[in-house]
Amino acid sequence: MSEMPGPLPKKYKGAAFRVTAIMCALPIAVVTGYELYGRFFQGKERKILPRIEPLPPAMAAAGVTPTPPPPPAPSPSKEE
Repeated sequence: MSEMPGPLPKKYKGAAFRVTAIMCALPIAVVTGYELYGRFFQGKERKILPRIEPLPPAMAAAGVTPTPPPPPAPSPSKEE
């Protein structure tokens, strides 16, 4: 195999930065565009994350991990 080339000359530093930025940003832009297209034109629902209340500082310092609240109890049905 041939030897690895050395570092690029300084005149290519700007071009190398642009190429690297494009390689990093393009996948993010494609996936974001795909998701937004699905929401806008296909009626896809937005994902909602569950909200977790922060722990009081004393509990957080003690290393307590939060547990999710139990599901609400079903309301009794009124059958007469």
